[in-house]
Amino acid sequence: MKMTIAKIDAAMRQLDSAIHLWSDDADPVSILTLAAASHQVIHDLKTARGLDPLLYDSPIIKEEYRQQAIRAFKKDINFFKHADKDPEGTTEFNTNSIEPFFLFSILGLEYLHQEKSDAQVAFTLWYILNKPALLSKTGTEYVNSMLSPEDKEKLTSMSKRDFVRTILAQRASARANSGTIRFDKWA
Repeated sequence: MKMTIAKIDAAMRQLDSAIHLWSDDADPVSILTLAAASHQVIHDLKTARGLDPLLYDSPIIKEEYRQQAIRAFKKDINFFKHADKDPEGTTEFNTNSIEPFFLFSILGLEYLHQEKSDAQVAFTLWYILNKPALLSKTGTEYVNSMLSPEDKEKLTSMSKRDFVRTILAQRASARANSGTIRFDKWA
């Protein structure tokens, strides 16, 4: 069987698969490898179209430190993909590096005018609700205007798996019933 796949579709599929694996607490090496592959394609497409910077070309990194920062971002990714330079090597893998690849990939897809998939919306919502210290005052006010304290408590008490499945089911149900998707205003 053959499939014709556009680069953007491949990136979105890789990202969605990584998010599903992440929500199931699956293997973090596989998750990062998929997420980073997706991010690289999105980064390349964004660069080819002359759009706003992402993780590797972010203006918050001083130019003289850019290559050092990129090497740090890609250290584990390259370790997981190649064995030509250090076939017996090991790495100290920080699994906290996964979620930023999701965030910057989703941002890149927005730059490329791609609609978020349900998995991407679910991750974004989970991140916003479970990492509130990262939100600005405006972001916090926005979240508080969208959800009651009870709803926030219910959602944040869920496991990643249950949270993602709940959001996916809610969005599928709303689409099937031609109804409003409850959380998409701030996703």
